[in-house]
Amino acid sequence: MDRRIKTGELTRMGLLIALAVVLSRFNANNPATGSSTRFGYSFIVFLSGLWFGPLKGGIVGIVSNLLSFFLFDASTGPFHPGFTLNAFLAGFLPGLYFHGLRHHPIRRDFTAPTFLFLILAYSASVLYVWQVRAYAGWLKTALSVFAFLTAAGLFFFLRSNREKIRLPKGAPFSFDKILFIGFVYKFINSVLLAPLWLSQLFGKTYNFYFPIRLVKFPFEALLVSITAYAIQSRIGYEPDRIRNDSTPLFKDSHIFKKCQKP
Repeated sequence: MDRRIKTGELTRMGLLIALAVVLSRFNANNPATGSSTRFGYSFIVFLSGLWFGPLKGGIVGIVSNLLSFFLFDASTGPFHPGFTLNAFLAGFLPGLYFHGLRHHPIRRDFTAPTFLFLILAYSASVLYVWQVRAYAGWLKTALSVFAFLTAAGLFFFLRSNREKIRLPKGAPFSFDKILFIGFVYKFINSVLLAPLWLSQLFGKTYNFYFPIRLVKFPFEALLVSITAYAIQSRIGYEPDRIRNDSTPLFKDSHIFKKCQKP
């Protein structure tokens, strides 16, 4: 992986940072209740990881997070480095995943893995909720029903629309693959980590924020994934058209060497 940042690439990264900072101005922020939404910021950092790779996508996330906080969000609460870590992961995890897929293509449909991850994530979350005595019985039941309906709805949506939203066979940026990493990174950032940072900032317990983030996360992941896919589809699914540096993540792989043959 080439860690150098070339001039053209730096310019494009700067444009994405500026766009993420501007869009963060329109976020719905109420962090004390755990209901803040950073949609515009999220899909820009997501795309930066897709186009520039994990490290450079992480840099876009860190810089845009710091700028947006000190320019617009300082009045909503104190600074916490945990959210800067979340911003780094928002670019790093998709970047690592997508660049792995580019050079080690997986031809199988990712509908089943996406559904399986959602089932495992919700099963673990519901088990955790039922172990917390502070939660009322109606809340535990409501979260369980919500988890089931969300998983079932997503499964039928993907199964019924997969032929419409898939790119050519083996393409790493088909919607099913984008949605998979969208759910993975959002679950890590929004459900597992964000309640921890919020509890440290505002003095409320982790359990106070966990149900709120659990309900929000599938909608945020779906919205980010659909937006990122729509933009990527319009531009073209090959990031080398956008990036100035086309060095692959696994430059010693047999696929890369095969591509270099005349």
